[in-house]
Amino acid sequence: ERSARVKKYTPSSTERDVRLSFTAPDSPQGMYLVCYVKDVYEKTTTKVQLITVTDATAPILHIASPANNSIPEVTMSSDSKSATVTIKGQTLDTSGCTYLEFLWVPNSFNKDNNKKAEKANAVFNSISSSEYAPQSEDNAKQSLLENGIKLWSVKLGPEETVGNGYKKQSFNFDIDLLNDFGTEKNEEKFFVVRVTRKDGKQTIQQYKLSADNLPPVIKSITPEAKTQIVESNEDYVLEFYAEKTNGVAIDTSEYKIYQSGTTLQGEFDSSRKTYKYTIPKTTLEEWEIKTEKPVFIFEAADIFGNSVSSQYTLIINNLPQLKSITSPAPQNCKLGQEIQINANFSSAITLTDDELKDSYILLTNIKNGSSEKECKAVYKSGAGSQTIIFEYTPEEGDYTDTEEYVGVKCSAQGELGQIYKS
Repeated sequence: ERSARVKKYTPSSTERDVRLSFTAPDSPQGMYLVCYVKDVYEKTTTKVQLITVTDATAPILHIASPANNSIPEVTMSSDSKSATVTIKGQTLDTSGCTYLEFLWVPNSFNKDNNKKAEKANAVFNSISSSEYAPQSEDNAKQSLLENGIKLWSVKLGPEETVGNGYKKQSFNFDIDLLNDFGTEKNEEKFFVVRVTRKDGKQTIQQYKLSADNLPPVIKSITPEAKTQIVESNEDYVLEFYAEKTNGVAIDTSEYKIYQSGTTLQGEFDSSRKTYKYTIPKTTLEEWEIKTEKPVFIFEAADIFGNSVSSQYTLIINNLPQLKSITSPAPQNCKLGQEIQINANFSSAITLTDDELKDSYILLTNIKNGSSEKECKAVYKSGAGSQTIIFEYTPEEGDYTDTEEYVGVKCSAQGELGQIYKS
């Protein structure tokens, strides 16, 4: 733990600016400068600034992206046969730099990164940078060396003066996770990087890219929930896709749907980028008669083979199913103003007004005084249609202190809500 150095200064009433000088340490390191200021009214301001102390006697290398020890962002080719990662950064030196080299040491050589670094340094000492320098038209030249070690010699951009006598040179080059690393496409990538300035002075540092072993996430379109009620009066389509927020792409050829251990022959919809399987109406009718609840497994994988599966259950029932609950009511309702609530079903409700007159929706999040109040939105109209309309009239003292102005008590099925009938 490093010790803190503190300097204090009390300005006069007319001073608005002050300069405090600190001496940089003798060795390269990162420091945090924390400034704390209080005015005459006792109001305070604090600012934290990271300061990097460098060694001007050696070139400085900064790899901007991907970050060290990170899972890199990948650009997939249209045929998913290449997975490109672009490495970007800058070199800084007072005289300018001539060579930049990324040397990859495979895990098959040794799992110990310290020993791999020793081997990399020995390889660097045995080769000439000029021998492997890229041609003028190339951003990088790739060379295969001993023990499966691979070298990328990277072209540096023109010098740009950035202050304090430093010259900045930018670089960017591509590596292909699928084709540049043999059988180790899905393992950590360990590099030793060397930058050489014009007088031959060098900086060598280690750089790693983490393995992408994050599984995809399955996104089910139908069914909408883990347990879904469906009707048997028409074919039913199972449909899903998978996604990843980072790393390599989904392997759409690995989409699968299973039922009772059997792989169902679905198909990939190239326009929607989803995988589908259609259950015939006759099959649904058979399940309904037998009161079966078929279970389906959706499975997906990325191009590295990281896989995920998710289970869904269908309940076959031809009764109308509640699809959603909506309301055209304004956000703020006045005392005595009727609040309309629409319950939307999958098919028409054939009950009469008389049969529905005792039906209601139980509302939540409404209080009167300090305690929550049980409120019922009573049936108003809609018999014979798919939308049944309920109404609730606020009483004196009713209020809600939640963002959801009026809630609806949810059913065991999930998010839509539940009709209550006395």
